[in-house]
Amino acid sequence: MKKIFLTASLLMASFAHGSNIESMSFQELKDEIIKIAADNTERLDNFAEVRSQLQPLVEELANRGNQSVEERVEGKIGSWQQLWTDDSDDTRPNNFFSTLDRSRTFQIIDADGFFYNVSEIKTRVGLKATAFLRGTYEKQGDGIRIKFTNLDLKALGTKNITETVYKLEENEEKFFSATRFSKYPRGPVGAEGYIDTVYVDDEMRVDFGYNTADEILDLFVLVRL
Repeated sequence: MKKIFLTASLLMASFAHGSNIESMSFQELKDEIIKIAADNTERLDNFAEVRSQLQPLVEELANRGNQSVEERVEGKIGSWQQLWTDDSDDTRPNNFFSTLDRSRTFQIIDADGFFYNVSEIKTRVGLKATAFLRGTYEKQGDGIRIKFTNLDLKALGTKNITETVYKLEENEEKFFSATRFSKYPRGPVGAEGYIDTVYVDDEMRVDFGYNTADEILDLFVLVRL
């Protein structure tokens, strides 16, 4: 199984903001991870710097949490808002005409083996659209194997993310289907990957993951809706 944590150089990154990580309480660790992620949600120019701050905090949190595979996989189920990631795929929708709103990026995970990544997209003319990227997952090793299956686009933003996702899943809502225009490698549909949730509770979640095309290990910090 692919090793989930980064090489020794990043793992030896010392203390975030000069703090002694080992002396921090469990809640302080969580609060610091959330604060760093939230402070940098919309920045695209400091991925390496933020990753080096988060990495040792995440390691300490995961080690202290010492959660079983079942706790970490089953704990993912529910509705989440992404605070930060250094996944370069997160910037793929950005071009001259539109940008991904990193402050409005969500994930809904269902116990029946499917999930949706939901992202709002801002255009230069002031209009919004919402992308619903559906995927399937199954447990594998310490985490889950994922595959993206469908992409639907909705005009304007979306207020109730979870409700809209389930209406789409149950065919109670129909948006523009962009699946056939978004087949991998031009788009995400058909792409596969692996996600290891290293810590999860009723407030927050931290994942490491990669897609099978490049196997670059990315970090994700999310909070529960």
